[in-house]
Amino acid sequence: MYKIPEIIVPIPGYDGVYTISDKGIVRKHGEVMKPYHNKGNDCHLKIKLTRNGDRKAFYIHQLVASVFIPNPGMLPEVNHKDHDPENNSVTNLEWVSHKDNCVDAAGYRAMKRRFECPNLELF
Repeated sequence: MYKIPEIIVPIPGYDGVYTISDKGIVRKHGEVMKPYHNKGNDCHLKIKLTRNGDRKAFYIHQLVASVFIPNPGMLPEVNHKDHDPENNSVTNLEWVSHKDNCVDAAGYRAMKRRFECPNLELF
């Protein structure tokens, strides 16, 4: 089986220190960094990057999209196509409007409820 090589590029503004891959893996000086979840209900993975002593948290899916996916329409949000907030592969992400992101999430939740409770009338 042929394995597709990972594409690794510098994170803009952090050149020479941090890189990100098309699979959503962040590295510092070549060493893989461990992402974390926010407290609460947010299942998206985050990573903290430091520049000039200032530490800032970033969502990994937003970093991947900003580096690998063109956004000519200047859409503000990134959607996970498979609805798995831990799957930050570039092939699973797309730029969307806030409205489209909400509609997609609501449709997924409705479909999931329907699957879990087949007798539930949703519409």
